Amino acid sequence: LHKINAKKVPQKSYSPDEKHLFWGIEHPLLFSHSPIIHTEIELVESSLVVHTHQFWTASEIKQALSRFYKEHCIHYLTEKTNYYCSLLNVDYQKITIKEVSSIWGSCTRDNKLNFNTKLVLAPKEVVDYVVLHEVSHIIEKNHSSHFWAIVARHDKYFREHRHWLKKNQHLLNF
Repeated sequence: LHKINAKKVPQKSYSPDEKHLFWGIEHPLLFSHSPIIHTEIELVESSLVVHTHQFWTASEIKQALSRFYKEHCIHYLTEKTNYYCSLLNVDYQKITIKEVSSIWGSCTRDNKLNFNTKLVLAPKEVVDYVVLHEVSHIIEKNHSSHFWAIVARHDKYFREHRHWLKKNQHLLNF
């Protein structure tokens, strides 16, 4: 019970100064009120600046954060996927990024790669491990010793990165 309670994360209120993860670093929300229609988020120095109207709702902020995260996630995951595919001399069919609760990534039989949007909350070296893991499945569709040898050849700290995800997955929620 102590372990379970230690992993409970308070619900987000999406209010000023509340901390939100982005690439493994906590950033406070800072609000900038202006007469705009759509709430937008940008990273400015060490803060996530929320450009919104005066009468915002938590739901609007959550949706804006989700858009911000997805945009950054798509860009970074595509860049890293292309890098690892080039390194391993393989090709993928397509990348899909969506918010799911139970997996960080997957590779289909026809080499379509799927990634969890929540990866944008983890440190980049952990995200890189997930991308390498899925790209390695293009070569080896299982978790055999050959598969793990491919991963280990390109990430000597993959065990630590894998452990970090297991230990901290409860923190990776918007």
